[in-house]
Amino acid sequence: MLDALTLVTGVAALLLAAWCGWAAYRDQPTKDWHFIGMAVVSLLALVQLVVGIVQLARGEEPDQGTTIFVAYLLGAFACVP
Repeated sequence: MLDALTLVTGVAALLLAAWCGWAAYRDQPTKDWHFIGMAVVSLLALVQLVVGIVQLARGEEPDQGTTIFVAYLLGAFACVP
């Protein structure tokens, strides 16, 4: 996995959560900008999924096992949608 991509994805997801939480606290409706933020986080998670699958296809072995690694990749990708 790319550590920088993992960090960027996590930070983007946390910022999106804070932004949407702030909007909910202020009793504002969900706006198009919120959906664009969700699309950005989903795209980052998709890139992470593709990078992980490519690394597995190259023959690299994850530390915790392939099944857990793929489950984490799919779970991270499925969080926002």
